[in-house]
Amino acid sequence: MPEAESETNDEPKKRACQKCGSDRLSEESCLECGIILSKYLAMQERQANNADQPSPLQDNPYAVPQSDLVAEVEAGDFGGPVGVPIGNGWVWLSKGFWHFRQNPLAWIISMVVWIVLAMMSSLIPFIGFLAVILFTPVVLAGFILGAQAQGQGDDFEVSHLFAGFSNNPAQLVLVGLLYLIGFILIGIMIMLVAGGAFFSMMGGMEGGQASPAPEALVAMLGSNAFIFAMLLGFGLTIPLVMAYWFAPALVALEGMSAINAMKMSFVGCWKNMLPFLLYGVVALVFLFLAIPVGLGLLVMLPVMTASIYVSFRDIYYR
Repeated sequence: MPEAESETNDEPKKRACQKCGSDRLSEESCLECGIILSKYLAMQERQANNADQPSPLQDNPYAVPQSDLVAEVEAGDFGGPVGVPIGNGWVWLSKGFWHFRQNPLAWIISMVVWIVLAMMSSLIPFIGFLAVILFTPVVLAGFILGAQAQGQGDDFEVSHLFAGFSNNPAQLVLVGLLYLIGFILIGIMIMLVAGGAFFSMMGGMEGGQASPAPEALVAMLGSNAFIFAMLLGFGLTIPLVMAYWFAPALVALEGMSAINAMKMSFVGCWKNMLPFLLYGVVALVFLFLAIPVGLGLLVMLPVMTASIYVSFRDIYYR
């Protein structure tokens, strides 16, 4: 019987979160309470050490009060992007939902305010549309800063919607400008490739018709030039989105320039094509299910926005 007891004692114990006791762990994070395990243990050890040390006021009541300059929860060690397992694509969304359910009302109000502001701005010809494109990275940075606050034990607040305006806003606007320029260049290339098919369609407009003849439109859509142009546009848009995805987080949280942030964002996405593929498929399924409900989008949009921060931490932090 001693041998049986020894075998039982040698069985590995299942890991559990030191804070909440949950076994829902992903790498170094707890999916239940959201803490980073290594940082939480370091904080506990630091607090224990501080508790053992006498306060300066005990030795000298006239001493100037000292503050602890070390944050309770450290931001983590930022490094170059690394590849993560494909299953992390699902973890990003589930952890994004964790961020949302900590304060759903604040997330929903912030998202609604931004959507209303964007729609109202778009009513202004050209300038409004341009402003939305340029300032979207600033707003995204605010949401990401709010998610970071939650990860450090604070709360997400509606005021985080505008937090990006105080965190390297010039470079964030430059990210939006580079993104817009990229789309303009892609549009020009599409027009150059599909130009022959487009002018053939215009030739089908006889006698001052306001719209092209159905035959000309069908001929254009089925032409090899038009199909190739659409595939080219799609193929060029994906790298542009990859360069844009993490850029607001890199600028706001790490103080990087817009160009360097977009370069590093592209590399981070490139190294994690499979997790992003799973992430995209799952997100599209949930969006498809949420659209008929209507209000479901008020959940999915904040969840997906928070998941950007989650995936950013997963890929760029040690």
